[in-house]
Amino acid sequence: MKKTLAKIIEKINDLPVAKAEFRKIAKDPERAYEYARDVIGGRWSEAEKYIAKNPNCAIDYAKDVIGGRWPEAEKYIAKDPWNAYLYAEDVLKRPWPEAGYKL
Repeated sequence: MKKTLAKIIEKINDLPVAKAEFRKIAKDPERAYEYARDVIGGRWSEAEKYIAKNPNCAIDYAKDVIGGRWPEAEKYIAKDPWNAYLYAEDVLKRPWPEAGYKL
């Protein structure tokens, strides 16, 4: 039953309409993070460039989806002291001197 359902979902996902909708979701950092967390259950490489540019979503994505450090997003996160603090506290679980802020 699971294999049959998986094949049906795969065929639906290959439809042009579905692909267009996935592109829309991927470009919205919050929706993309939630989709990766709740539907995919893991990383969504196509959406990561959009998620990374939104520090709040990037922190949540690193914490809830990646489960740790996300170097590609750090340059965006480090721009704001509060986000840098949250990333160090919630994701790295250690001081983050590279960001230039102390805990």
